[in-house]
Amino acid sequence: MLWSSLLLLPLLVVYSWAQSSPTYQGGGTSQDVVQVAVAADKKNIGIVRALLASALVNSRNTFVHIIHAEDASEACQELVSPDFLSVAHCVLWREESIMQVSSLIRVVSGQNSSACSGLEGCDLARAKRLSNSFNFARFFLADILPHLDRVIWMDCDVVITNAMDRIWEQSKRSSTLVSAFTEPVRFGRFYLQEVLLQQLMRERFEGVELDMDADSFNDGVIVINLKHWRDSRVGEALLWLMDRHSTSQTGLWKYGTQPIMMLLGTAYGWERLPSSHCYGDLGFRVAEPHRVAEAVFLHFNGENKPWKQDGINKHLWEPYYHRRDHVAEITL
Repeated sequence: MLWSSLLLLPLLVVYSWAQSSPTYQGGGTSQDVVQVAVAADKKNIGIVRALLASALVNSRNTFVHIIHAEDASEACQELVSPDFLSVAHCVLWREESIMQVSSLIRVVSGQNSSACSGLEGCDLARAKRLSNSFNFARFFLADILPHLDRVIWMDCDVVITNAMDRIWEQSKRSSTLVSAFTEPVRFGRFYLQEVLLQQLMRERFEGVELDMDADSFNDGVIVINLKHWRDSRVGEALLWLMDRHSTSQTGLWKYGTQPIMMLLGTAYGWERLPSSHCYGDLGFRVAEPHRVAEAVFLHFNGENKPWKQDGINKHLWEPYYHRRDHVAEITL
């Protein structure tokens, strides 16, 4: 079975990290600094500029680890230098590890199922985009960043609008695997075989009962307790879930990482963070000004990204992306 051979994967990722030998600057290793991880392939790495600028402007006690492949090394260095040397560095993810992760991924759209309701829908193009290996890097941070005990993972389409220190300090007091922003939408909306999945989770994780009608959370901005991940061998459970999904005839869930992270959060514990601090779906609908004012993070998840020609909410993203040296000019 695929599952038995996958147990070797974490060792391969650790080996790849050892070969990368990154150099740290500023607060890159301090646990008092807000540690952020983001991953991008060569095509999307330029988008990270907005996230970096927003951290520099609005949350200065922050250090960003930019995970990239070999073919994006030059682009990453150009992105960081000279504007962001104090707040970011590049972390090489070796090609052999990326290929290993890619071999595990199965993304289905869920077409012609009850899971098609809601903003995400069941779009084939969306499913293809979400199958990018770099979307799944969040599940391997415990190995890619072995020097960190916890990190805030952010998707490339996120900007920071207020200091993250309080959220960081709260997460440091938590014993759960993840700290996440709640969404007032049904937990089970991603899952294609709810009864089977409930049974599988009950068998694999003693005492765990999936409530498909409970609130869910978005994993586009999420604090991950990497020490807990390592100590509890969460990587093995991750590979088990991905194997069960891969070998199921229809798949167990639609789309990419969020349904997996919600299952891991249920199995190993997740702490609720205030939903008002992360304003998402900004690639689906026009932002409401009062919600922007309350937010710490703006998440442009959805199909109408602000950098696209037909994108929306450009006024919230472009000032950061186009920022160079004039920090004071950025106002929302």
